[in-house]
Parts: sequence; C-alpha cells; structure tokens
Amino acid sequence: FDKEYFDWALDMGNLEVAMGIDKAIGTFGRSPTSINAEVCLRLSKLTDDPDMSLTLLENGLKVAKQALGQCDGSAVGSRKLLTTYLQIRPVYDEIKELLSSDRSSNE
Repeated sequence: FDKEYFDWALDMGNLEVAMGIDKAIGTFGRSPTSINAEVCLRLSKLTDDPDMSLTLLENGLKVAKQALGQCDGSAVGSRKLLTTYLQIRPVYDEIKELLSSDRSSNE
C-alpha cells in the first residue's frame, strides 16, 4: 500500500473537481467528487492516526456535499441524477455518522 495516497487525499486541491466536469461525468454514473469522497472515507479507516483520520473525513464530507448538491438538483444549474445520488448518499451518511461519533467521543 502506497502511503502517498494519504498525502493526496489530505490536499483538498486534489479532491475538488470543476462543477462542469463533475456533472458531465456524473451524468453517466459515478461523479469524480463522489469517488473522491469515498476515497477519503476508505483511507480514514486505514490510518491509526486519529488526526489524519479526522482530516480525511472532513475532506470527504466537503466533497460529498458537493457531489450531493450536483446530483440531487439543489446546486445552481444542476438536475437530479438518481444513479449518481444513490451512489454518494451512503458515503455521505457514513462520513457524517463517523464524524458525529468522533465528536461525541471527544466531549
């Protein structure tokens, strides 16, 4: 396993995709931002560093929100894309759950 994947996913510049490109690809299936959100989720489970895991989850949540907005019709200029939505919603929900459980355990 290449540890550089962590460095890549910790940099938001690598995760954000132009809205036009994301929507165009998402029309045919999985959008790049939804893939990037899931990459962050999966990597957060592979590290023993709690700070890195938290940052990965936070980055994943940011791009998952973008992906949701672009496929649920809520973003300006977007339309509903059911298949894309069904792929990102569970990822978004799991990231939210992990972040809320992490925050409640730190209190």
